Amino acid sequence: MFEKFHQLNKTFLLLIVVIQNVKLNEAEKIQLLEASHNTYSSLEKHEEQKNNSNKDLMNIQVGKETRASTTYNKSRRLLTKKTWHIPRQKV
Repeated sequence: MFEKFHQLNKTFLLLIVVIQNVKLNEAEKIQLLEASHNTYSSLEKHEEQKNNSNKDLMNIQVGKETRASTTYNKSRRLLTKKTWHIPRQKV
């Protein structure tokens, strides 16, 4: 994943160098640079959101495991507690 992002970064840097070296007027160069920057920013934000959603998903999974283990421990305690408090039957 990092390699894709690194390759994308290198591509945009190369694009900026090409735009600066092409014989265009300044307004066209500025438009191309802004467009490339906006595209790069949106892709960067998309990657960041994707990473954050993966982290949230991992946290939710860990939370579910924790809740499940807590429920298991509570049920074990209740079972052991019930067995200790069974009243003796009089014969």
